[in-house]
Amino acid sequence: MRYCTALLALALLVGSLRAQPQLRLEQTGLPPAVGSLLQVGDMVFQTTYRGLYAFENETRSWRFVGKASTSLIGSAWTVHPNGFVVIPSDVRTIEFDAKSESITVHDGIRFDARLSDTLVARLDVDHLSPTAKRLRLAWLRWPSMDTARVDVQEIDAEQAYNFIIPCFDGSLIAVTSSGVCRFHYDRAPVVTPISGGINSDRHYVYSDVDRTHIALTGRNHLVYSADVFDNYVPFATLHSDSINQVRVSASPYTMFVAHGRTVERFDVLSGNRMILRQNLPSRFRNFAAQGDTVVISIIDSVLLVSPEQTILANEGLPVRPLARITSLSNGLVAAGAAEVLVKPSAGEWETIRFGSEESVFRNTPQHSSIIPMGGKSIDDFVVLAGDAVVHVNPRPLIEKIDYGYPGYNFRGVHTKAGLSYFTMLYAVDGLACGTNQVSWVSGNSPIRTILCKDDLRTFMVFNDSDYVALTREGIAWRTVNGDLDNWTSITTPEIASVNIMRTSTKGNNGLASVYGFMMWTHDAGQTWSHEEGDVQYSAITTNGDVFTVRTSDNQDSALVIEVRANNLTTVMAVYSLDDLPGPTMELRDVAYDDTEQRLYITTNSWTASIPIVTSSVHTYNQQAMPSTLFPHGLYDVFGRYVAQDEQSIASAGLYFRVDSSGVTRLIIAR
Repeated sequence: MRYCTALLALALLVGSLRAQPQLRLEQTGLPPAVGSLLQVGDMVFQTTYRGLYAFENETRSWRFVGKASTSLIGSAWTVHPNGFVVIPSDVRTIEFDAKSESITVHDGIRFDARLSDTLVARLDVDHLSPTAKRLRLAWLRWPSMDTARVDVQEIDAEQAYNFIIPCFDGSLIAVTSSGVCRFHYDRAPVVTPISGGINSDRHYVYSDVDRTHIALTGRNHLVYSADVFDNYVPFATLHSDSINQVRVSASPYTMFVAHGRTVERFDVLSGNRMILRQNLPSRFRNFAAQGDTVVISIIDSVLLVSPEQTILANEGLPVRPLARITSLSNGLVAAGAAEVLVKPSAGEWETIRFGSEESVFRNTPQHSSIIPMGGKSIDDFVVLAGDAVVHVNPRPLIEKIDYGYPGYNFRGVHTKAGLSYFTMLYAVDGLACGTNQVSWVSGNSPIRTILCKDDLRTFMVFNDSDYVALTREGIAWRTVNGDLDNWTSITTPEIASVNIMRTSTKGNNGLASVYGFMMWTHDAGQTWSHEEGDVQYSAITTNGDVFTVRTSDNQDSALVIEVRANNLTTVMAVYSLDDLPGPTMELRDVAYDDTEQRLYITTNSWTASIPIVTSSVHTYNQQAMPSTLFPHGLYDVFGRYVAQDEQSIASAGLYFRVDSSGVTRLIIAR
C-alpha cells in the first residue's frame, strides 16, 4: 500500500514537472559596481563581482574579459614587461596574458616569475636570525620544473618581502628591509643597499619591453629608480606615512601620487606637483595611470582625469546590485547603496530623487541601513534610512520623518497618509506592564502606547487594521476586529533565532522569516504555520503561496527555488553556477510582484527575476508553467530537490531522478 501511494504521488508529480523559468538580469539603472583597478603596462583592468573588465582607451568604455577572469581577482599580481601576469600560490600558479586575455592554470605547481617559454623562477626566503635572511632563487626549466640553477644570497635585513619584480632586461629584483637584490640568470646576484631602508612590501612598478620604473616605500620617504636600481632617488618630500597609492608611468620623470583625499602628478626631476583631483574619499588609493591621464574609481563611477578635462567612463561596467527589495500593490520598492528605487509592475527601474531631503539617504552609515518596510503602493510607502523612519507620500515627496527607539525601527513600522505619527515597537525601561510597547511615535518620542508586554520582537499590520506583535516564546498579541484598545493573545510557533525577522503582509496573508526559520499566516495573524531548516530568503504572494530561495555549495544546484502551496513544497527551479548572471552569490532579499507574476532575487552580485504564475493556496496552477522538461537532479516524492547525484543522498528512501534529457526514473536509495 505504501509503495502504491508513493507511486501515485510520483505519477502526479512527474506529470506536473515543467521547465525551470529563465533568469532575467535586471537593469536597475544604478551606477556601476566598481572594485580595484589593476594595471599591466598601459593596460588597465577593473575588478567587479562578475570578473575582470578591460578598459578600451579608444572608446573610453569597458569590456568584459570573461567568467574565467574571476580566478585573477583577490590575489597579488606579478606583472611582467611583456604583458604577462603570474599569480602564485601554494597550491597552484595562474598565468594571464593581458594582451590576448588568455588564462592558464597550473595546479600543484608554484613559481613566481616566467623568464621565457622554457624558464621560470621561484623565490624562497630563509630566516637565519632576526637580522639576517637568505634569499634562494631557483631557476627552473619549463615545463619539467627541473632545477637549472640556484642563486643564494645572504643579506643583513630584518625583513625579506616575498615578491619578485621582473624587469625589462630579464633580471628579477627581490626586496628586503635593508635593500634590493638583483638576480640574473647568467651572473651572480647584486645587492644594492637602500639608505634608510624599506619598511613595507608596498611596491609600485611600470614595466614594458623597453623600461622598468620602480618605486618602493622607504622608512620616511619614497624610493624611486628608473634603471632597475643601478641608481635610485629618495624623495624627502614624499613621506611614506602620508602616501595612499603611487602609480609609476612610462615616463621616467612622472609619477602619480594619492595622499589624503587628493591625486597629484609628481615631476621626478623638479619635484613640482600638480593636483589632478581633490575631495576624493578619505585615504583614497584606487586609481591607475595611462600617459598623462589617471583612471579614478570611486564608489559609483570611473573618471578619466587629465590636466585638461574630466570624463565619466562607466560604459560597459555592470550595475551595482540592490541591497533590499519588497513588493507592494503596484510594483517594487528597493534600496541601493545610498538610494531608494521603485519599479512599477511591468515598468522600468527608477531611482527616486528626493531633492533637498536626499541627504537623509546619502548620510546613512552603511549600505544595509536603507530598508524598505512596506506600504500601500510604490507611491505611498515607508523606508528606513539608518535611524530615520521616512514616509514617502506621494512619491517623490516625503510626508514625514521621525526616529523611533534605536534598534527597534527594523522590527516593524506602519503609518497612513495624513497621520502625524508612526506606529512601531518601542522600549521604555521600568514599566510594570512589560519591557516593550507598540506605540505611536512622533517627535522622536512615544505619544501613545497601545500595547505593553514583555519581549515583543516583531510588529506586523494586515489590511491597514489588524495589528499583530510577535514574541519569541510562542505567544503573540493581536487586535480584536482592529480595535487598538482590545488585544488578545494567540499561540504562535516559538522562534529560536534572536535575529530581527523580515516581514511582509498582503491582504490576510503574512510572512515573517529569519535565516533557518519562517512562519506564515493566511488569516491576518490569527493562526500560524512554520518551517525550520534550510530556509534562507522567502516571499509571499497575495494568494498565500510562499516562495523560498536558497543557495548551496554544489555548483550544479547553486540556486534552488521552491514554492509552498496546498501544504506541499515543490521545486520550481534549480540553477547551476553557470546559469547565474555572476560567479559569486550571497543572497540579500527576494520579493514577488503579483501583478507581473515574477519573482525577484537580489544578491551581493546581481538582481534577476523569473516568471512564476500562482493561483491560490488551495489550487496551485501547474498548467500555467512552461511546458518542457524539469531541471535534472534527484527529488523526494513530494517534489523537493535533494541532490544532484545518488552519491549525495544522505538517507535511504524512495526518490526519483530526472536526467539531463528529462527522463524520469524511480530509484530506491539503500
